[in-house]
Amino acid sequence: MIGAGLAGLTAATVLKQAGHEVLVVEAGDDVGGRVRTDHQEGFLLDRGFQILLTSYPELVRHLDLDSLELCPFASGAKIFQNGKFEVVADPFRDFFMGLATATSSAISFKDKLNLFRLRNSLVRGKAFLTQHEDVHVLEHLQTLGFSQKAISNFFVPFLGGIKLDPELKGSARLSLLILKMLFTGTAALPKDGMQAIPNQLATELGRENILLNSPVNKLEESKAILDSGKRITASHIIIATEAPAASRLLGHEEPLWVFWKVF
Repeated sequence: MIGAGLAGLTAATVLKQAGHEVLVVEAGDDVGGRVRTDHQEGFLLDRGFQILLTSYPELVRHLDLDSLELCPFASGAKIFQNGKFEVVADPFRDFFMGLATATSSAISFKDKLNLFRLRNSLVRGKAFLTQHEDVHVLEHLQTLGFSQKAISNFFVPFLGGIKLDPELKGSARLSLLILKMLFTGTAALPKDGMQAIPNQLATELGRENILLNSPVNKLEESKAILDSGKRITASHIIIATEAPAASRLLGHEEPLWVFWKVF
């Protein structure tokens, strides 16, 4: 396994549980990939915009959520406009925040009704798009009847922030899934920072099965050749890295697009 990010650690753990011998080779000095936490003068600093959405169905298969001691966020958003904060929240989670949403001027009354309908449809497993029906987020929001005010004030900073997509040109299908996860679960951070997640996976896998500070220079058939010159032979090699590194190892042209991960 090349790469000790969440994908690599999870795949390696599943293979180990199935009875296979596994070695994870990682270029960095610790596990986690993009999901890392730095300790600075008593503060925990997560790298990048990271949250854990507890409703993702795969989480309970691979993580012990109780041991992460999750610290939840309130189920809503505060929008700063005209010198004050306006609340847009899920009234089914917090009655008082629901009242604040009802009187909020951040989005119109019609937009609030549309958001309420969308919430109920997603919770009931409806309103989703098939792969062939997928369109840009912006286009789908307009189809659902949301005004430009709601899109600019709420969806652009909210979904655009989560997906690093301020123009809302990404997948509407993925955005609907994220919204459902937020409506049905909790957005939270582990007590010890986001790196507690890969640390837990690494402990389950066994640290002895992880080789850190070992960049892979190239692949030759069933061999991974490290920058140090060391050769590791394996029956199978899984590449669990970001796209540019994977392309280099496979000898493909490096992609011109950027892949953003949402966890």
